[in-house]
Amino acid sequence: MRFRAMRFRSEAEKVTAMRFRSEAEKESLFFLDTLLIIRTFARLACTTEYIDFICEVLAPLGEVRFRKMMSDYVIYVNDKCVITACDNNAFIKKIDCIAPLMADAETGCPYEGAKESYILDFSDQHKARKIISILWESLPLPKKRRANVF
Repeated sequence: MRFRAMRFRSEAEKVTAMRFRSEAEKESLFFLDTLLIIRTFARLACTTEYIDFICEVLAPLGEVRFRKMMSDYVIYVNDKCVITACDNNAFIKKIDCIAPLMADAETGCPYEGAKESYILDFSDQHKARKIISILWESLPLPKKRRANVF
């Protein structure tokens, strides 16, 4: 396959500038290019079933509530933010006190620009509760907001 001698603004322009042997080849390349764009830029929103499941698992630890932020959720236990849920994954802060328990856990970023976090696996619910209770003890209480006085 040959390309014209010109600069392309994007990969999509490069694909359309190619000389294709058949229409089927053109369609398959377009499909693969579309999949690449979707995987790179699209993020799935958390399902409410997943959030409800996490809240049920953490219910024995105290008052559990969640808050929707964009397409993601933040889960609080006794007014401390302990989990950021994105793409049906539960991300928790990387702290030294839970490092031994999370040694074999996957890590990742909940969103672009975020710090790397542990991905909490809820297949062992007792272990997940233990990790969250240790994490809860080490996290500070949120600061009280001052009321605007005018």
